[in-house]
Amino acid sequence: MTFAGRLVAGTIVVIIVAILVLLAGADFALRRDLEGDVRATLEREALLVREALPADSLAWQQTVTRMAGEMRIRITLIDRDGRVVAESDEPAET
Repeated sequence: MTFAGRLVAGTIVVIIVAILVLLAGADFALRRDLEGDVRATLEREALLVREALPADSLAWQQTVTRMAGEMRIRITLIDRDGRVVAESDEPAET
C-alpha cells in the first residue's frame, strides 16, 4: 500500500472513531436529560395529586378518577404496605 493509501485509510479510521465517540456521548447525554425530565414530570404530578386529595380517604377514589380524566393520565394510590388504595382505571368498590 502506498503512503497516500495509508494516509487515506488512517484518516477514515480516525473519522469513524470520532463519529462513534460523538454518537455515544450524545446518546448518553440525551438519555440522561430525558430520564431527568421524566422524573421531574412524575414528581410534579405526584405533588399535584397529593395536594388535591381530600382529608377523607373514602373520597380518594372519586377524586383520583376525576383527576385522571382531567389530566388524561392513570393514577394509582398505594399505601405503605403496598395495597392499592385508589385506582383511576378501576371502578370504585361498593
